[in-house]
Amino acid sequence: MTGLLPLALATVLVIALMPVSWLTPWTSRVQELTYLPLVPLGDAATAARRWLRDDGADLPSRLEIEQLEIDRNTHRRQLYAANERIRELESMIEELQGLPSTARSSSSRSIPANVVGRAADRLRGPVRINAGTRRGVESGAIAVHQGDALVGRVLTNPGPTSALLLPTYLERNLIDCRLQIGEKSIPLQLEPTEGRFISSVDRQVAASVGDVVRLHDSAWPDAAQGMRLAIVQSVTPRTRNPNRLDLVLDCAADPNRLARVLILVDEAPGRNAAP
Repeated sequence: MTGLLPLALATVLVIALMPVSWLTPWTSRVQELTYLPLVPLGDAATAARRWLRDDGADLPSRLEIEQLEIDRNTHRRQLYAANERIRELESMIEELQGLPSTARSSSSRSIPANVVGRAADRLRGPVRINAGTRRGVESGAIAVHQGDALVGRVLTNPGPTSALLLPTYLERNLIDCRLQIGEKSIPLQLEPTEGRFISSVDRQVAASVGDVVRLHDSAWPDAAQGMRLAIVQSVTPRTRNPNRLDLVLDCAADPNRLARVLILVDEAPGRNAAP
């Protein structure tokens, strides 16, 4: 045993002094013999890797990715448009539910319309809506907002796709109404003037700012009766007659400040009085 150690050392010394080119074939063979037990494990790992990567379609191309983005954006747009349409329909339902019982029970037809045009030289004037005779709009048909706020009525000769809407404060005649004070209803006549209304009541009437005035005029269609027409803005004693109070009122709904209205057409013949 003692004699083998010097022999081994001598052999290692001789191998160390040999040229590298002589040793390369032998060392590579030793490497192959050492790696041989690991070949089955490597093949199994390679097969598993290929199975994991090839399980499914190849990665999409750039054109396919762009098409997917286009489809995504298209679906988003359609979803947004559908949500907006749902909100619009819900708003219409609220408008219809807010109509007074007289309007719902009468033979009136409702037509939703958008305000699409206003006079450029005046803030208070007729407006144009995107509904006309093709959708059943007639002269004298009333327009409402929030169910029971009277906006105005359609002027004569509406077009096939649009019509002019005259605000209530531009009416030429006095309007018969009722001033609501608690549970009391006081007869009142409103005079349209300068984009609002004026009127007067007896001093004993406890009128105050914010009181609501509702329409009660046979010259208007049945569907308009009982709707909110104006709101009291000021109450002042009349200088020349202390027994009277002067009222200044604003309209309940100004079409120049609205984006959408609901047109009510009375289907009874002759009930829509043209202004």
